[in-house]
Amino acid sequence: MDRLSVENLQALVIIAFHDIGSGNASKAWSIVGSLTRTVEYLQLSVEAEDHEKQPLLKPLTSLPPPQNWTEEEERRRVFWNVFNLDRFCSVTTGWNTSLTSDDVHRRLPADGGLWHREESVITPYFGIWDRSAAKIGKSIALLPAHYPSPEAVDAASQTVAPLARGPGIALASGESATVDMSTVGAFAYCIEATESLSRVTTYFLQQKINFRDRQEVSSWLTRFKELDLRLVYWKMFLPQKWKDSNISRQPALINMDPNLTLAHVTHNTSMILLHQRIAYPEADWADIVKLPSFCSAETCQVAAVETANITQKYLKYTPDNSPVTSQFAFCAFVSARVLLGEFFQPR
Repeated sequence: MDRLSVENLQALVIIAFHDIGSGNASKAWSIVGSLTRTVEYLQLSVEAEDHEKQPLLKPLTSLPPPQNWTEEEERRRVFWNVFNLDRFCSVTTGWNTSLTSDDVHRRLPADGGLWHREESVITPYFGIWDRSAAKIGKSIALLPAHYPSPEAVDAASQTVAPLARGPGIALASGESATVDMSTVGAFAYCIEATESLSRVTTYFLQQKINFRDRQEVSSWLTRFKELDLRLVYWKMFLPQKWKDSNISRQPALINMDPNLTLAHVTHNTSMILLHQRIAYPEADWADIVKLPSFCSAETCQVAAVETANITQKYLKYTPDNSPVTSQFAFCAFVSARVLLGEFFQPR
């Protein structure tokens, strides 16, 4: 804490992970809060290329420019670790996220193999939603998953049109587009899944709704359907090699990537948290609107069973010294609660 540096930031990230994993989450939250501010102080929440445009009152520069792509990727990965901690903190406590769309304009981390070999690549920017644009009653259908690179934007238009990954996803311009995800790896998909989990809590579960007002309930259900569609699309359009957390090319060898495994169980947890209030609604909601409770209960069960299978497989085939993060434990807990609920339901 004595000075601002990437190395000190990395040390604090390790301490935060250790405190949470040791069951001292309350001890870690103040560190996480400090981390989210420190990445802004060090200007790690934006790309180095974004520094070309500066306000009249320039922020204090605490770090020299990165010497090469490898160092820039290291800083990028430090930021995304802090980002994931911020999201995990918000999901488990119900607090607001600290890193918002006003703060973050960052590319996703590159594939770990490319970084290890120091092969310079360009990855897409990840789209952080503006809270005002995602209030209940406003459609999130056109909010972007990714943004194009500044160099890809037509200078004449002076506008950055959002891109959404996968065919058939409509854009504001009425067109469809795809984003090149070939340069990212498992860590990037873990970030995407974690942000999806955060969106479910922030833009659905934390919204204040008057359940005696049919219009508000209708808007709430529209948000539910939009989030559900985005979650389905995310898994549907995963590249083939990332659809299974076993990344081994040899069928007889089980080699589960920690980040990819976490991405899959986090996605399942997003599905459960999104659907569980629809699956098991309050009794008085029946007088207001008819809910697809049976379908949502089935969705929760399928997601929970898949998480249970992935968890058992990971613990069985992964060496004892491999990481199991607190987020993984949280996802397993959410799924176990669903399965226990199903077990104790009257037949």
